[in-house]
Amino acid sequence: MDIRDEHALQIIKNVYGGSIKLRSNANALRYRLHNKAGLLKIINDVNGHIRNSNRLVQLNKICIKYDLNLIYPDKLTYDSGWLAGFFDGDGTVTINKSTTQLSISASQKTSELLTPPQGGWLIFMVVMSILIEVVINLSNGISLKERIF
Repeated sequence: MDIRDEHALQIIKNVYGGSIKLRSNANALRYRLHNKAGLLKIINDVNGHIRNSNRLVQLNKICIKYDLNLIYPDKLTYDSGWLAGFFDGDGTVTINKSTTQLSISASQKTSELLTPPQGGWLIFMVVMSILIEVVINLSNGISLKERIF
């Protein structure tokens, strides 16, 4: 993870154990967990919350290894909060300074996570909610996420 995410890794370490080390020649950190009790706890805590099909395949292999049942995530709803986290990681908001045109986008290697869970209106409502928050919070062309434009 990026070195700026050290606080998040410290929280994970405090809950599950493990170690955090600075990666050589990179501005990144590595989290490692070797004890079985902590590993089983983190597997059980993420089980049922993974939506990426590639990660589900990986989690299923781990569940089989430790004789656990893979739990598929619940269907998304407008108030689930999942899109907010997804957009925070993979979304972009830009404003063209000369035309003041606002652009909101999210990218993903596979399209399955970008498919509206319950029709196009759900995504429209969520994006509009994000748009309102962004417009309210933007001042002097400063991005909330990166603090630069």
